[in-house]
Amino acid sequence: MNQRAPLPTVTVSVALVLIAGCSGSQARPVAEIPGQPSGTGAPIASSAEPGPATPVSPPAASPPLALKRLVATVQSLDAVPPDANHQALVQGLRDLGVAIAQLPGVSTARVAAVLDAAQRLESAPAASYLHADLLKKGLGAALGALLARSPSGEGTASGDAAYRDVLARLGMDIDSIRGDRALLDQSKWVVDSFRAATDAVYLASSLQPPFGQASATAQSAAPPDLERELSDARAALLELGQARWPNARAAVARALFSLADVVASLQRGAEANEKVNQIRLQAERLSSAELLTLDQTKWLETGLLSALDALDDLPPEQAAFVAAWRDAARQAVGGLSQGDTLAFQAAAVQDGFRATLDAFFAASQANEACR
Repeated sequence: MNQRAPLPTVTVSVALVLIAGCSGSQARPVAEIPGQPSGTGAPIASSAEPGPATPVSPPAASPPLALKRLVATVQSLDAVPPDANHQALVQGLRDLGVAIAQLPGVSTARVAAVLDAAQRLESAPAASYLHADLLKKGLGAALGALLARSPSGEGTASGDAAYRDVLARLGMDIDSIRGDRALLDQSKWVVDSFRAATDAVYLASSLQPPFGQASATAQSAAPPDLERELSDARAALLELGQARWPNARAAVARALFSLADVVASLQRGAEANEKVNQIRLQAERLSSAELLTLDQTKWLETGLLSALDALDDLPPEQAAFVAAWRDAARQAVGGLSQGDTLAFQAAAVQDGFRATLDAFFAASQANEACR
């Protein structure tokens, strides 16, 4: 049996050496949401009557009725607290599922999961903590459906970036919803999740998003806490180690979701959002897959390697500092066998997660040293 080489240790002396070589944080460009056509091209002359030419603006595309209904439902959530607006939440999930179903290339199974969550939410007892859990599952299924497709239409580079940004925002908002707490205490995350999901559907339809949640992501004044996210990820890893195989698939998915939060807290910008979305997509696939699907190992490997790829985008001094841990983690992830289910390689799964988190812990030390 192959044994993984011991990982190097982060030492204070190396961190002090790193401080001398740090050049500070590098500014990252923030993608802007593409605006409506401005119509400032060449004037178009009328052929019916002579006279001076007048500029003509192309008409803005009108959103389909399903999207207009979704916007109206989401706007109604602002008026009443989520726990007192139970039917609006149910309708919001239904309208969201219907709107996503009209996009090309979406998974019908994920749309069905959104609508099923709406049905179960409607049938749940009043004032129940089940409301938050069911709502989170429905929004998570919507995120999975949107992650698994590319933006439709001509897809300019800026449009793709805005789509990735708003999906990253949606993922963060959904993660902030606690399934064991009342919705009244989480109204901001609930409303923001619906707003971000609506914006994503509009962008996927090549329409101007109504709520501008991608811009809100860029302007967020409180970036995620890397140390807290690392602590949460290690807790998820501990839960994974205590889970009973072969039914630990949900714990693997939760650990991947937590790893996505770690990546999001370390880096910001379009490139980081793309990797975060890729990790969350694999986690969503794991959470909704059949028990014995062999693709589970491939999804896990893709998620872990996407996280490690994010370390390549660090500033040069920090990337060099974490290189040894990153390479050791990639070696550990390479020990996963795609021909076996996760149930038959529990130790390799935990080794891959543990080594990846060690690499991000080293990155957090480099990040602190360069502040």
